[in-house]
Amino acid sequence: MTGRLKIVKTDEEIAHAWYQAAVRVAIIAMLFSIIGGVMLGQASVIKNANNPFNNPQLKAWDTQLNQLNSNREKNKDEIDALVKKIQDKDLKLNQEFFKANAFIRYGEYMLVGGLAFFILGAQLALKYRKKLPEPQRKSIDTVWIAAGISRRTTIMVGVLLIGGMVVIVAKSPGDPFAALAKIVVDGGTKISHSLGVASSATATAATPMPDDSSTNTSTVTVTVTNTVTVSVPVPGLPSSQSNGDAMRNWPAFRGPLGTGVTFGARPPYKWDSETNENILWKMPVALPGMSSPIVWEDKVYITGATEDKREVYCYNGTTGELIWTKEISAGANEPTEKPSVFDDTGFAAPTMATDGNWLYAMFANGDVAGIDLKNEKPPWVVNNWGIPVSIYGYSSSLLPYRNRLIVQLDQTLTDKAENPITRRISCLDGTSGVEIWHTDRPEDSGDTWSSPILINTGSQEMIVTAGRPFAIAYDPIDGKELWRVECLGGDVGPSPIYAGGLIFVAEESEKLTALRPDGTIVWQAEDDLPNTVSPLSNGDLIFVTSGEGKISCYDVATGKQYWQHTFGTAGAYASPVLVGNSVFFTDRKGTTYIFPAERTFNKDTLVTNVINDNIDASMAVVGDRIYIRGEKTLYCIANKAAGQ
Repeated sequence: MTGRLKIVKTDEEIAHAWYQAAVRVAIIAMLFSIIGGVMLGQASVIKNANNPFNNPQLKAWDTQLNQLNSNREKNKDEIDALVKKIQDKDLKLNQEFFKANAFIRYGEYMLVGGLAFFILGAQLALKYRKKLPEPQRKSIDTVWIAAGISRRTTIMVGVLLIGGMVVIVAKSPGDPFAALAKIVVDGGTKISHSLGVASSATATAATPMPDDSSTNTSTVTVTVTNTVTVSVPVPGLPSSQSNGDAMRNWPAFRGPLGTGVTFGARPPYKWDSETNENILWKMPVALPGMSSPIVWEDKVYITGATEDKREVYCYNGTTGELIWTKEISAGANEPTEKPSVFDDTGFAAPTMATDGNWLYAMFANGDVAGIDLKNEKPPWVVNNWGIPVSIYGYSSSLLPYRNRLIVQLDQTLTDKAENPITRRISCLDGTSGVEIWHTDRPEDSGDTWSSPILINTGSQEMIVTAGRPFAIAYDPIDGKELWRVECLGGDVGPSPIYAGGLIFVAEESEKLTALRPDGTIVWQAEDDLPNTVSPLSNGDLIFVTSGEGKISCYDVATGKQYWQHTFGTAGAYASPVLVGNSVFFTDRKGTTYIFPAERTFNKDTLVTNVINDNIDASMAVVGDRIYIRGEKTLYCIANKAAGQ
């Protein structure tokens, strides 16, 4: 003996080696599939047990809450305590539900892989078994060689099949499901790096705009940079704004098109509240609120509210001076009960809207107000549906349309006699608050916190809404439903956007869905989806942000994922903004990250700016200024003159 293994030369010896390997692979794959199936079954049990939409305890508490609300003044303390219990329970159920749901989604892929290895191993075993001689005689060397081959093959396949599960269990003894979801999502992602941040002086808008072939919409030409102009079909502008006033301002949540895209903006790319770098001014806000600032002709508007008081504020955009404050009350139509809200929502979460002539606001108690900006007279205030009731409170922002106002009401509603009102989308006259039309939402729809958008395809205008479980389009003239697509679930917070000729809706428990304007699904994606933050697109790429602050970049046309990156540890509620071709993204601790909207991400070119404040509202960007709402302060950021 030389101490070296004898090389297998005969077909029978090779067949025997591969037969043993195939049998062992099939056995391991079968065991892996059985274990995976058991874990998936356990995850399904956990998911069902933590389903926030069908939880017996929540239903019982909801019934108890309705009973207590019959005498709210007497039961106020008990109601507040019960609402806090409901909110805490709902939050915990949502977290466990979505962890289990994520594991099931990825675990199914692994189970299919295990079954595929089992079938492949079984087929190979049958194939090589037929080649074995009967009776089979082998030398000692041949047996040792065959065993060596089968062992090496078995080990290799076994590592591929069960290595991931071993790591999950080893590293996550308390919660293997959440860890598995994270490993599968993060493990195979490779981020490439190449491009830098475009300067504010040379950044160009990459958003392609459709040609305007309609006869009932306005087309405006907007200067985006010194060298780039675009013709934009603008939905719903009255004739007085056909010169592009709306595009130069920030008239509603996420800007003129409701997408977070700026036009002609030249803000600074650096600021710091500690050194006061490029902080033009900061002013206190009297009452708290989560609403984002809007801007019209150098005036900045925001709302604030408590349980008992609601106010609208107007600031000078250049100096920060508080020009006026208006208290909002529906008088005799004011609901007698008080709204119950989540701390992260508050009593003034909906962002205002304006068409330059009228200013509109809405609050958690259902009050809607219209303020005439051209004439000094009291605002009209209506409340047609009582208090919108939900676990977290009301936050859907307002949408202006041709001297009208669109309100999305996806919460439990009651009339003045406390009779139930169907969830609805409502259109009010902008000068009086009188309802022009309303369309009932589907009977099986759930609570929603997203905001409607108005899109113009070049040949048609439509209102697009996102809610559980449908994305729905409506005719803005009469409220007729145009189409609906079942593609959403859970607590829908992100608002839709329209970019690159497609509509995008997303929710963390379901999918990111790309739709044509006729409701046809083009593509879907599942990884690290948002629970609050709305998507952003430059027309070629779309960026979605998870609650933990992880941004995923996809191709608009195909859904191909290019990269993912987690920004900080604070998480995010504020939706990002596109300035030129740069993304401005702010987390909950006040850090704004700026990076180019490109197919590759380069952390070396990432710009970070800090405002030492808690920030949940989305920024407004107009001209050379950025307006950001903090917890108790409104900030204006601009390039400050030397020595200022």
